[in-house]
Amino acid sequence: MQLHSKRNRYVKRVLLALLIFVLSFSAISMIVTVIFFHTAFPRSDTPSEFSYSYSQMESAGYPYQKVEFPSGNNMLTGYYFAPDAPKALVVIAAGFGDGGTAHLSEMKAFVDNGYGVLCYDATGVGESEGSGKGGLSQPALDLQAALRYTEEDERLSSLPILLYGHSAGGYAAATGMDHDRVKAAVIISGFENPVQLMRESARPYVGFLADIEYPFLLLENRLLFGDMPCVSDRIENASAPVAVFEGADDERVPLSQRLSTTLDKTDQAGINLTVYDEPLRSGHSGIWLSENALRYRADHPEDTPVDMAKSNQLDPSFINTVLSFYHSALG
Repeated sequence: MQLHSKRNRYVKRVLLALLIFVLSFSAISMIVTVIFFHTAFPRSDTPSEFSYSYSQMESAGYPYQKVEFPSGNNMLTGYYFAPDAPKALVVIAAGFGDGGTAHLSEMKAFVDNGYGVLCYDATGVGESEGSGKGGLSQPALDLQAALRYTEEDERLSSLPILLYGHSAGGYAAATGMDHDRVKAAVIISGFENPVQLMRESARPYVGFLADIEYPFLLLENRLLFGDMPCVSDRIENASAPVAVFEGADDERVPLSQRLSTTLDKTDQAGINLTVYDEPLRSGHSGIWLSENALRYRADHPEDTPVDMAKSNQLDPSFINTVLSFYHSALG
């Protein structure tokens, strides 16, 4: 009887110690996760040296109107470019940390072909408010805020919408496809899910700890941004067509998170997928640029003047494919 009692006390002590360990580990993990989300995504205020400025666009014959709209507690700044009587509005969601100036080359091509264009700086980027960029899910909320703004601006409220997004902006574009005015989306180097991407990207550095911390990352992401969808589900259930462009050697998005992997291959209706494996154009960024522009950027010495025309030359095949895709989507 005494032996049985001692055994029960031992088991209780082990279970209590285990419970204390689990609770302590969970509390520490949650604290670390909260700190991570508040420190790992600082502001991005300096545009790339290869990016056109808005004033350069105005001098080149592309006048703009500055706009502002709220996203959560922050006010975002954007710029609206338009020809006379635009036939649709292209809303551009730049990559994580990039401002609206990152895609002014494409803006010129869209305006030249009769489209209005809305570029904007996401939370914590460029001219927009925010102490930091928040996380990989924040661009999706910012795009939703931009779409709400188009409903309120009488210049934009009657225009059909075409989405164009790169990287986290591509994820955002996919999540915005359920908007009733969206007629098509172009997604460049997008990814399936922001939290899963963080886990997959961390695994080579911290091993199994990435899987252990995943539930805490998921919980904090949900507390900050709500329940964020997986891109493949949103694309496959959308009525609007989507064009996906990826690099075969994307260094930032693991293969398991690329849309070429996660999209359902059994039903490709309305989904156009292009994977580039050309030298210089098979990575995460610059798929829209010509090989000459990418080579110029790669070879350009630091602290020397940039030839903006050379560094921003678009790939004719890419931009013509996008324009044809938009034209077809508008019927």
